[in-house]
Amino acid sequence: MSPDRIDLQNAEFDALTKLCEAWDVLKNTAVVDDDYPAMRHRYEDALETFIVALWNNGRFRDRKW
Repeated sequence: MSPDRIDLQNAEFDALTKLCEAWDVLKNTAVVDDDYPAMRHRYEDALETFIVALWNNGRFRDRKW
């Protein structure tokens, strides 16, 4: 059974919220800070999750690349 459209949209919005939060933390973390690598990985994971949510929500299916 496929997920309901509203569930897919909610997942997309939730993923975008987490991506924005991860970006905010990353941009406020100094490059020399010991936490930077962990924050970078957190951002990249959030970005990947957002891209997958977009894909699952059908955002790329009609594109002719």
